[in-house]
Amino acid sequence: MMRMNCKVLLGTVVFLATLLNAKEPLLVNKNINFIKQDIIFERFTSGNGLPDNRIRSIYQDSFGFLWIGTMNGLCKYDGHTFSNYFKGENKNSVVGNWTFSICEDSLRRIWIGTLEGLSCIDTESETVTNYQHQDDPNSLSHNEIYSLMFDHYGFLWIGTANGLTKLDLSRQIFKRFDTYPFNTIVTKIIHSQGDYIWMTTSNGVVRYNVTTDEYHLFQINVEPTPYGDKFWSMLENENDLLIATGRHGLLKLPFNAQTNSYDNFLPVKIQVEDNETLENIQVFDICKSKDGDIWLGTENGLAKIENINAPVVTSVFYKNEPINHRSISNNTVYTVYIDETDVLWCGTELGLNKSDLNLLPF
Repeated sequence: MMRMNCKVLLGTVVFLATLLNAKEPLLVNKNINFIKQDIIFERFTSGNGLPDNRIRSIYQDSFGFLWIGTMNGLCKYDGHTFSNYFKGENKNSVVGNWTFSICEDSLRRIWIGTLEGLSCIDTESETVTNYQHQDDPNSLSHNEIYSLMFDHYGFLWIGTANGLTKLDLSRQIFKRFDTYPFNTIVTKIIHSQGDYIWMTTSNGVVRYNVTTDEYHLFQINVEPTPYGDKFWSMLENENDLLIATGRHGLLKLPFNAQTNSYDNFLPVKIQVEDNETLENIQVFDICKSKDGDIWLGTENGLAKIENINAPVVTSVFYKNEPINHRSISNNTVYTVYIDETDVLWCGTELGLNKSDLNLLPF
């Protein structure tokens, strides 16, 4: 899963819509300041104890500890100290260093998905159990793991380079989904309403019922990046689905309450000078703050969208300023995460960034 280098993005923002045969603009943004620096960041790098500066995943556990997955190791942050986990250090080592996904089960064990398999960390006993792909059909479908999610019934859903896998923890049995559309790369899995979950596949997004096995594939005709990446992340926002893509920015699958179904995909577009638009950049991650703002990690900085369902939507980008050490450390923002205290954490190509959203002006 390679990443592209960011470009410099400057100017005034106007939201337009022409992508994917959209019939009308989803968002219109007129005469607003596109680049703004009213956020103060605290930066953390390998000099502060991180195992690597290239951050790929962030998760806060039920104890309040922050777990950070990097390209060269995992770490736990207690607010003062980083405790690192690496592959191969001892018999309780994690299975791989490049960590794409982190989650927690009902027993408060930490699960990580890496490019070399799955690891379960029992933080109480300090033991690690590793799982890898085997010829056995009851094993992982592939060692490259991009997404992990526990459903309401305690099953672990695993998105891999070779499709979807489900782990029954009580029986320690993996179930592979070998039929289309589940047998393609799955890069993200999230909760939906009730017993439903969302997942990305190579041809679109799937809404799947974990109890009945009923599903619906919403096909999206998008171009991949030169490295083959189509979809990075998702967020369900008031029943609508927001999708972060590799070549077409942010897409929206709107829910129609009158028909109790989903309408066609609409693009969320931003255009600045030189005809550069949001559709031309990668959006890596999405999260939502308590006040309803949508935060995006992109290859051109950190973006905030206010009132995304309003007729006129304001949007701001936060970028690195070389002479301002309180700006974000790097413009390639791979992951965004808001913890229980409304602190925003941004994982970039050059370290971890922290900003307390409670301190922002109203």
